[in-house]
Order: sequence, then structure tokens, then C-alpha cells
Amino acid sequence: MELLVTLFLIGIAAAVVLPRLTGSHQKLPLTAAAKDLAALMRLARSDAVTRSETMVIHLTTDPYRLVLVRAEDLERWQNSGQDLPATDPRRVYHLPAGITVERTVTEGDLRLPTNDIALFYPIGNSSGGRIVLTDTADRRETIQLDIVTGSVSIGADARS
Repeated sequence: MELLVTLFLIGIAAAVVLPRLTGSHQKLPLTAAAKDLAALMRLARSDAVTRSETMVIHLTTDPYRLVLVRAEDLERWQNSGQDLPATDPRRVYHLPAGITVERTVTEGDLRLPTNDIALFYPIGNSSGGRIVLTDTADRRETIQLDIVTGSVSIGADARS
């Protein structure tokens, strides 16, 4: 009898826990993409400060990727009408299939050209704004970029 009660309690616990684990597993690619993009942004800020140059995270659509480049180089490539050349793999992030990126601005954030996601300046500040990653199930991860300090935050803290 005690064994049946124990098995019954284990069954109830599994019925409650397993659906939650499945949901977390499905959101994993989106969460990983947010962490990878935040890491690329932190690298951009570091590069801007150490090189004393403005750095840009630029979205290309074919292939769908984010590229970290010097602002000067991006402008030159855009004026030439050619796509960005191959660059250091640590400075390129290929977005997973089904994940889209959108930059939203609030009052005080800089307005950027359409495919520029973020700018980082030599003194460590940035263009500011929120970057929203969305998957095919309309789940979202938000990255907040502070305009004054250039700091990057992900998730619940970024939504406030």
C-alpha cells in the first residue's frame, strides 16, 4: 500500500514538472541567441574603447547575420555597393533559423539606419535602445543597451 502511495505521488510530481521542462527546452535557442548577441555587443564596446574607434553591429539579410565592424569600414562598404567582406569569425553571429531581430528606440536613444543594431563609441557609451529577438512561436527575449554607459542587460531587468 505504501508503495502505491509513493508511486502515486511521484506520478503527480512528474505531471506537474515535465510540461515546464518542455517549455524551457523549446525556448533554449532564443535564450542562447540573446546571450550570444549580448556577448557580441560587449565585445563591440570593448573594441570601441581599446581601439578608440566607433564600432557598429550591422544586420545583413543575405545571409541573415550580425556583423561587428568599424563604422568607417561599414560606410565605405555601403558606398561601394558591395556586401560586407568576410571578417573575423568572432565578430560575426549567424542568427538561428526562425529568430528575428528588431531594434526599438525610446526617447533619448539615437535613431540609426535600418540595419544598424547598435553603435559603440570610443568613450564607452552607445546608441542605446532595446533589441528584441523573437522566435516563430512569438516568444521574445529583450536586450537593453544603456546609452550613457554602453552596458548590456538581458531578460527581466531589460524589460523594466
